[in-house]
Amino acid sequence: MLLVPGLAGGLPLMAPLVRELTQDFQVVGVEVREEHRILGDRKCYGLVDLADDLVAKLDHLKLESPTVLGVSFGGVLAMEAALRHPGRFRRLVLQGVGSFFENGLIPKVAQWVLPNIPLPKNKPGINQFFKLLFGRNWPDRLLFDAAVRQCWQTDQGVISERLNLARRFDWRERLNRLPVPVLALRGDKDVMVSKSCCMDLVKRVPAGIIREIAGAGHMAFATHPEQMAAEVARFAARHCVAA
Repeated sequence: MLLVPGLAGGLPLMAPLVRELTQDFQVVGVEVREEHRILGDRKCYGLVDLADDLVAKLDHLKLESPTVLGVSFGGVLAMEAALRHPGRFRRLVLQGVGSFFENGLIPKVAQWVLPNIPLPKNKPGINQFFKLLFGRNWPDRLLFDAAVRQCWQTDQGVISERLNLARRFDWRERLNRLPVPVLALRGDKDVMVSKSCCMDLVKRVPAGIIREIAGAGHMAFATHPEQMAAEVARFAARHCVAA
């Protein structure tokens, strides 16, 4: 399984999910381009370039047709790669992704704030935003604080650039050409991706199913790893392809 992390935090934020997935899969994680950039010039790139990075990683690792699991922004890249390179993936698992970018209140605020206002990373008021993404308060405050710190390991400018790229995707006219089974996972408290948008995605692909995770928000991969891994394992067993 190829694992693609989201907008911020990189692979370390995925550690709880990785621990669960490795009970059923051999997991290979890939960082999205620019994850460790802090300062300095960068090469211009777009969503297509980041999606093609995933296929280049498949070539490098000599993976013929893995299952690919992408969360949030990583799910956007995984879907774009699958649409551009049919036949390279066996199955696709997306968490926190719909058929198009929904530009609701929270994304609009983030699009304005991130490029224009340097944010303090240790202020309770700023970190309240993450509670919305988590769906509910974690009972263990230490885990919550650790996850927030990890998200801020990704440079604010990089987060802003990725969000700007994500807001451009709309697959509604392309999804009927997707040749692989798709599992769409959504936390029922997700404030970033609506249930209707997620359902629209699975209705448009030839072989798609949706599963909701009770009590989870947009960061279900971090807060509900056991439930996510169980859904992925069931999906893989249902769509097992003989060698």
